[in-house]
Amino acid sequence: VDFMTPPVLKGHKHNIVGPIREYYDLRSTRLGKPLGPEQEVLENGGGLVQEFEKGIVTHSYAASAEGVDATFGLVKGFMLAAYRRAGGPKGEWGFILGTPSGDLEDTGARVVPFQHGAAIFSVDTGLTFKRDNAENR
Repeated sequence: VDFMTPPVLKGHKHNIVGPIREYYDLRSTRLGKPLGPEQEVLENGGGLVQEFEKGIVTHSYAASAEGVDATFGLVKGFMLAAYRRAGGPKGEWGFILGTPSGDLEDTGARVVPFQHGAAIFSVDTGLTFKRDNAENR
């Protein structure tokens, strides 16, 4: 018996550990079961990523080192599809660094912060990525 590895959650084939587990425990019904183990990402300052039935969760080592929230996820939909197409945490957007905000009915826009900028969906202009010109994490 390995006492260092936490047990796999009942009904799951893959383990969820560390910061991704903490995030998952609050949102398990939205994410579903893990599709595989967490994977380490070396690009964009490094971190972790784990795929789930209904979404993805990332953890940025660089953001964590700065003392800011570093673990966020996206559920299936147009924003996750665009993030994957942009390379996920290895790509030009980097790690997810916040939760979606904005209400399409009220403001006409939805925004998700990422390591290197923000993805913005507007009813009028569609999806765009606004790159952050400041020093990126």
